Amino acid sequence: MLKILFIAIGGIFGTLLRSFMAHNIALSMSFNILLINYLGSFLAGCFFQFFKALNFHATIQNLIMVGFLGAFTTFSTYSLEAVKMFLAGEYKTGIWYIIIGNIGAVVATLVGIFLVKQLMFFIKS
Repeated sequence: MLKILFIAIGGIFGTLLRSFMAHNIALSMSFNILLINYLGSFLAGCFFQFFKALNFHATIQNLIMVGFLGAFTTFSTYSLEAVKMFLAGEYKTGIWYIIIGNIGAVVATLVGIFLVKQLMFFIKS
């Protein structure tokens, strides 16, 4: 039961941050979604590496990875934005949106892992 409570708490904060960013960054909704997904992917990489290096309790991992980041990232909205581009006949834009969205998210995750590895190396030395 405590695990579910922590996931829900993380989800509340992830949802609030996503809503704030989606409505307060001066980009189109589609690009706000990409930015949120990139940031979420970057943070997933960072937290993955922190948890791996520092052996955090599973409850904290669930709060952040499942609750906060699960609510913060917006894959379903990202998918809907791509479909809306195709339905509007914006095929090139839709294809580029998907390519850039997927590659960017993977790169952001790798950068997060790399930076935390470097930070952990720096702290240990």
